[in-house]
Amino acid sequence: MQRAIDAFVEGLEDVLCEGDIVNIKNFGSFQLSARFRKGKSGMANSRAESIEIKSVLFKASKHLKARIGKAGFERYNETLHPKRK
Repeated sequence: MQRAIDAFVEGLEDVLCEGDIVNIKNFGSFQLSARFRKGKSGMANSRAESIEIKSVLFKASKHLKARIGKAGFERYNETLHPKRK
């Protein structure tokens, strides 16, 4: 199982490094978030060196959100969970 997960993550990294979005049916999508480096302007003719990767974004699919919602998970609510810090 670990080898399969390692191969998946390696493939995911390869696709993201090419600048593509990875969509997994009924699960979600992964994509890179980028920003201009400090000291560089956001002009249309900016070079690739002026862009840096900020993070990898994951957006859950509607199907996954519905399944998680049916599981009964809730966001933290101070009035319902006063002892939690």
